[in-house]
Amino acid sequence: MRKEEEALRKVVDRFSRAKILVVGDVMMDRFIWGKVSRISPEAPVPVVVVDHEDFRLGGAANVVNNIDGLGGKGVLCGVVGDDEMGQRIISELLQRNIKTDGIFVEKGRQTTVKTRIFANQQQVVRIDRERTDHLKSSTLRNLSEFLAERMKDSDGIILSDYGKGVLTRKLIRTVIRMAKSRRRL
Repeated sequence: MRKEEEALRKVVDRFSRAKILVVGDVMMDRFIWGKVSRISPEAPVPVVVVDHEDFRLGGAANVVNNIDGLGGKGVLCGVVGDDEMGQRIISELLQRNIKTDGIFVEKGRQTTVKTRIFANQQQVVRIDRERTDHLKSSTLRNLSEFLAERMKDSDGIILSDYGKGVLTRKLIRTVIRMAKSRRRL
């Protein structure tokens, strides 16, 4: 067991110098917190009176945020829509000093938002707003070009797939092929 511990310690010690490329579905996690004191007269559902709400980076954006939080350097590559939540994600990333040049804004696409509603400390419902169709060919081309350029100086690659349309089979094959040719796998 001693050898494994030493190997793990070396990896952890080098992590602060690691540059990890994260490719995938960028989303926003929204949490609405409140209390229930009655049932709706319209239908047998609880009425949640909202106390507060929180927004957190989700999906691939959360992975990059966690890498940075652990002392590594995350490079994010993904897509958001040309909407308020897409702009909010970009703003949140910039506030954390995470570069956004790998985030591509696709006109007409809705940014994925997972809204969880909690009442009395228990989740009562989740509401998803998303588009899972394929990206426009111009967006895929931009992603591929960014990946080819950034993979050169990356120490590792994470594919963060939530089935929202960014990581198509073709793009995954392209990333794997590029990683193999650059000995990143």
